Amino acid sequence: MAGESLVTKVMQAGSGTLRGEYDLPVGTPVEFKTSLGAHIQGQVACFDPVSKILAIKDTTTSKPKKMNDCYVGAATGCLKALSLSDNAFLNLNNLKDLDPKRDEITRMVFGDSEQNQLLFSTSSREIRAFDTTSCQSSKLFDVSNGAERLNGLYLTPNDQLVVSDAAGHVTLHDRKGQELSAFKGGQGLLCLHGDGDRIAVPPDNLAINVPIWDMDIRLVPDSETLITGTGTHMIRMYDMRAQRRPVRQVEWMESPVTALSLSYRDHQVFAGNTIGEFGLFDLRGKTKIMLVCKFKGQAGAIRAIYGHPTAPYVASCGIDRFARVHDMNSKKLVSKVYCKARLNCVLLRDGLSIMKPEKKEEEDVDGDWEQIKEAKAENESGSESDGEGSDIWDEIDDEDESGSDQGDEEQSNNENDMDSSDSEQGLPSPPTKKRRVTTKKPAEAEVKEEMSSGDEDDDVKVISATKRKANPPKPIYKGSTKVKQGKRK
Repeated sequence: MAGESLVTKVMQAGSGTLRGEYDLPVGTPVEFKTSLGAHIQGQVACFDPVSKILAIKDTTTSKPKKMNDCYVGAATGCLKALSLSDNAFLNLNNLKDLDPKRDEITRMVFGDSEQNQLLFSTSSREIRAFDTTSCQSSKLFDVSNGAERLNGLYLTPNDQLVVSDAAGHVTLHDRKGQELSAFKGGQGLLCLHGDGDRIAVPPDNLAINVPIWDMDIRLVPDSETLITGTGTHMIRMYDMRAQRRPVRQVEWMESPVTALSLSYRDHQVFAGNTIGEFGLFDLRGKTKIMLVCKFKGQAGAIRAIYGHPTAPYVASCGIDRFARVHDMNSKKLVSKVYCKARLNCVLLRDGLSIMKPEKKEEEDVDGDWEQIKEAKAENESGSESDGEGSDIWDEIDDEDESGSDQGDEEQSNNENDMDSSDSEQGLPSPPTKKRRVTTKKPAEAEVKEEMSSGDEDDDVKVISATKRKANPPKPIYKGSTKVKQGKRK
C-alpha cells in the first residue's frame, strides 16, 4: 500500500507480460499487465527463474495521478482521495493498521498553500500530517492539555495550529508541537470560535432565556461578522461592530443545524442539518436571512460542507457514506462517490477536473511600430492602384446606363406605335385599371358637411359624435320624480 513496503506475490510469470530479463536482481524496476487487466509497477523483491515465481514491491499506488480533486476523512480513520470526473476513490492509508476508536478523523485542513499536505486530528488527540505527493503519513504531536475529544483545528497564516476540544481547552502550537499559548473557552465547546458566555440572544415570546447551543460557526473574511448554526434549528448572523445580539437570524426546519460553510460569494452561506436538508442562504435580507434554494440527494445527517473558494461548487458528506458535489448555478448534482464508511470531513482542491477551462480572448496587439507603418504604406499604394482601374469601370457603367436609357425610349416608342395602329384599325384599346385613392374623414368633418348641406330653416340641431358622448343630456327634476329630456323629432 501507499507509504509502506508491500510485497505482492505473482503466481506465474506467464500470467503477465514481463518486460526485462528473467534473471532480475533485487530492486530492478518492473512493469507488466496481468491477465485480469491490472497494470502493475514495482521493484523486484526476489525472483526464482526455475519455478518462475516473482515477488515485487508494489509502487503503483505511490503517486495517485487523478485522485486529487477531493479529500474526505472517515469515522474509521481512513483518509480517502476522490476523483470527481471518474466517481472513484482511493484509500491513502493502510486499513489494517486503523482502529476506529483511536484513529477516527475529527477535523481536517490543508497544510500548505499548494494543497499538497493534509493536517487532521484524531479522536486520540493526535495531530497528523499526510503528504499527497509521496503518500506518506507522519505524526506531528499529541495534545496533552485535556482528555476530551478534539473538535477544532485551524492553521493560522503564521503556520501555527489552533486546537480545541469539547472541554473548552484552546491551545496554540507550532509545527513541532510546542505549546505557545492556551486559554479556557468554556465547558461544552462545540466549535473553534464559539463562546456562549460572550454572545447574547434575546429571550422568546414567553420571556424565557433561549439556549445558544452553537453547532458550527464561520467567520466571514475581512470582517467582524460571524455565522452560526445552532441545535435549536437557528441560523444567526452576528456583527461585533453593531451589537452583541444577532443582527439577523432565521429558523430553518425543525432539526439541528450541524454544518456550515462559506461560498465564493461573500453574501451567501451553506447549511445542513441532521435530516439531510442542505440549503443555500443569502445574508442580505433586511430583517432575516433568506433561503435561496435547496440541494437534493442527501440521506441522513450532514456532518461537513466545503464551498469552493473561487468556483460555484460545494461538497458535502455525512453518515450516508456518500460524498457529493453540487453546482450552485444549475442546482444539479455534479459528482457522487460512495466511500464505504461514515464521513466526518471533506476538502476540495482549487483545481478540479470537472471545471471547464475558461476561454481567454486573444488580444491582437502588434508592438512593432515599423511593421505597422509598412502595412499602412502598402494599403495606401494598393488604394492608388485601385483608383486607376476604377476609371475604366466608371466608363463601362456610363455606357451601360446610356444603353439602358436608349432601350427604354425604344420600348416606349414601340408601345405608342402599337396603340396608333390599333386605333387606325378600329380595335378597342385594352382596359386600364385606375387606382382609386380614398381618405378617411374624421367624424366631426362628416357632421359639419351634413350641417352645411341641410336646410337652414330646419330646427333640428346636429351634434357631433364626440360632443354627444362627452356631453349627454342632463335630466330634469320635477318634484320627487326624475324625468329625462326626450329626443326631439
